[in-house]
Amino acid sequence: RNARTTMACLDRYSPSRELRKYLEARGLRSPEDVLCFRGAHAAPAKAGAGEEQQQAAAAEAARVELRALTRAVCGEVAAPMCTALDLWAEGARACSSGSAAVDALLEAGITSREVTELVGAGASGKTQLCLSATLCAAVAGFSVVYIDTANAFSAARLLEMAHARGHDAYPQQLLSNVRCACVHEATDLFDAVSTLSSSLVSQEDDFYARLGMVVIDCLGALFSPLIGPNPHGHSLMLTLSRELRAIAAEHNVAVLVTNHVVGNHVARPALGESWQVVPHSRLWFHRDAESCAVVITKTKSVDSPQLRGHTATVYLTTKGVSDDDEPA
Repeated sequence: RNARTTMACLDRYSPSRELRKYLEARGLRSPEDVLCFRGAHAAPAKAGAGEEQQQAAAAEAARVELRALTRAVCGEVAAPMCTALDLWAEGARACSSGSAAVDALLEAGITSREVTELVGAGASGKTQLCLSATLCAAVAGFSVVYIDTANAFSAARLLEMAHARGHDAYPQQLLSNVRCACVHEATDLFDAVSTLSSSLVSQEDDFYARLGMVVIDCLGALFSPLIGPNPHGHSLMLTLSRELRAIAAEHNVAVLVTNHVVGNHVARPALGESWQVVPHSRLWFHRDAESCAVVITKTKSVDSPQLRGHTATVYLTTKGVSDDDEPA
């Protein structure tokens, strides 16, 4: 049944009966298999007379058709060419974080085509900033995919923030701009990101045509147990990072991820050194244990290295992450 299911992936190319037999005999059941197969360009085998000659002719005809099929598949998966003018016209946009101070730290806000990372200990305000940014994007008319790995997403909290900020006139419309996926395994996260990528390509749902932000809270919770001495864990994490950067760059989307810290004496990001090259910007959260104040330090900036080390002080209030110290 699995073979028939995967073989159906090639049906849209309308292969002939002879080609189908050729593909099945060689275990070619998907477009990926076709691209990796090199037999289509092999020299035809010498055949004798009679039935052997007919079989050789049928095999050669199937190879000719397979070469045409390979060209068709390549045409679909090849990266499209575009001019620098096209890229400039589709320039990056910025979504507010909900705090003017944080927006200034990020130079106008959470920027599309980039991965922004929030690092900090538990209860330091990372999720609150994610929710604040989600609210701001939804109010601006963008749709948001929120991937929750720690059961931290709260629609009620989102509405509380909206009410405190004066955006509660159309709560149903606001909430419909946000879709949440709860995942608790690394494989489930891969499935969610893969489904998201496919939906962005197909554009069949208007929700994805308006997508402005993808939030993953918390990425470190899923991957930090896997990356220790296990090279397979590193490979999985880097594969996911490439997919996230591709989504951001190809679809003009802002990707916002959170990461916790490890270490008894010196705190460090849980995803390790391999991950350090992935985010374009990193914000480090330090919360005052006796107040709702959070000091956010920019520790990485690909575009503006001069901003490294700059800080902003924000507060956790009913508005989410706010520039004033109104009690939460």
